[in-house]
Amino acid sequence: MRQWVVGIALIVVVAGAAYIGLNADRRASLFALFQQVKREAAGYTPAKTPDEALQKFRNAIKDRDYDTAATYCANPYAEQLRKLDKAKRLAKSIDDLKSAAERRDIRLTERTTTWLRQVDPFPTTFEIVDIKEQGDQATAVLTEKGIWSAPVSLKREGTGNEKSWKIHAATTPWLRLHVDRLVDKHNDFANALDKVIDQIRGKEIMTKGDLEAKLENELRDAEK
Repeated sequence: MRQWVVGIALIVVVAGAAYIGLNADRRASLFALFQQVKREAAGYTPAKTPDEALQKFRNAIKDRDYDTAATYCANPYAEQLRKLDKAKRLAKSIDDLKSAAERRDIRLTERTTTWLRQVDPFPTTFEIVDIKEQGDQATAVLTEKGIWSAPVSLKREGTGNEKSWKIHAATTPWLRLHVDRLVDKHNDFANALDKVIDQIRGKEIMTKGDLEAKLENELRDAEK
């Protein structure tokens, strides 16, 4: 059913683009509509409750789909997530490295995990705790236990049937710098990780110590 809906949406976009010719604004509007239909077909519908907004946000982050995650957030935080969508290749390389190491039974050391976290667009292992709702507002905490914790607020926004819950999170100078760094360097970091992945698969890296040392060297070089 979902594939059918997405297929119909794609046909509409293609037909519409052909009809409107070179009108870039109209093409952009149709593409945005297609993206919305595609998201909703995948279950990313507007959030009717604070918990739904938070859970779908987390699911989108786990899917490494930062553009979809942004639809559950209010600006300016949503804008930072949309920027991160450009770094999806880096996120995939991080996940691929972890999978390659697991298949070779190479454990990630604490230092290896730290290096990966430093270049991760958004860690997928966070939890949502302390959800409290009162009227059209709510609060919650996003946390990786012992590593970081971020309080967020939620508000029910929009009018009529368009009302949905949105997450409001602080957009600090550090966050902006972190996002800009990853967007600027994501290909360099991804290339470094891909090199390590090839060495794991080729059995050039066989131990957790080898992995830690090689990863650190490659990421330091990529940072230059």
